Amino acid sequence: LLLPAIALCLLLRLREHMSTKGLENQLFNLKFTGKQLKRLSIKCSKEEKSEKLKIKKALEKDNHDGARIHAQNAIRQKNNAQNYLRLSSRVEAVASRLESAIKMQQVSAMLSVTFRAVANRPLEPICLL
Repeated sequence: LLLPAIALCLLLRLREHMSTKGLENQLFNLKFTGKQLKRLSIKCSKEEKSEKLKIKKALEKDNHDGARIHAQNAIRQKNNAQNYLRLSSRVEAVASRLESAIKMQQVSAMLSVTFRAVANRPLEPICLL
């Protein structure tokens, strides 16, 4: 009778550990994606600055059509940078919530183990403390 209970307990702990590992992997992927999006935002900002320099050079050469094309590219890069930054912020917010959930899950698992340990002890020695 004791052996199946131990097996069940081990199976539940293994399942809990695996789900925590899966969540931790998801957390890592979310943080990594957030950093990638920030890098892409920075890259787009740099490309926007280079397009602005190209606009200036095209206007100095009296090339208005080329300047217009570079201006459109600069606007597109600016919008892309803002979108990447906005998406990065959202992904990091989700990662933060997931991290909080993982920590709460770990704390509740520790509390349940502690509760089981206390529940199995007689109350008299605990009351004396």
